[in-house]
Amino acid sequence: MLVLGDVFATIAVILFSALAAWAGGMLSAILFPERTKRASNDFLTHPWMTFFIGLGVIVPSFVIATIAFNATHLRPIGAALYVLMLGLAVFGSGGLTRAIASRVRKSGGAGSEFQALAKGGALVIATELLPFFGWFALLPFVLISTFGAGFMALVRGKEMKAFTAPPSVEAQ
Repeated sequence: MLVLGDVFATIAVILFSALAAWAGGMLSAILFPERTKRASNDFLTHPWMTFFIGLGVIVPSFVIATIAFNATHLRPIGAALYVLMLGLAVFGSGGLTRAIASRVRKSGGAGSEFQALAKGGALVIATELLPFFGWFALLPFVLISTFGAGFMALVRGKEMKAFTAPPSVEAQ
């Protein structure tokens, strides 16, 4: 039998999880601007590549983490792998927040960069809370894509600028 307290508890878990996801995206976008800009660029230029790389990263990582977590002596390693996977998703969500924020800023919907980031993150989270489409189509796609974008942003080093030799000094 479902009691009113159970309904309130379920709604509270959903809302606080959404708030934590929004805060994680905002925090990573503010604290690590260069990495999240790379993830944002990946979302905007190669959205399907981020999805398939995320799928390739999340499936084996989840299987290994689950096996390690269920083995008593490997439980800390399994827990660390779960935390690492969540960290990748947070970096990717910061990139997605930046991507949506750039579009919010272009449309004139934000006065400052912080407002654009806050609105961009809120838009992402609000669309994932939509019944059925958001839960079963958008949320899994975004979650897997954020893993891929976070992985690509963290694995890639700094972009190298083309080396140009200094002008030669001619002997006089």
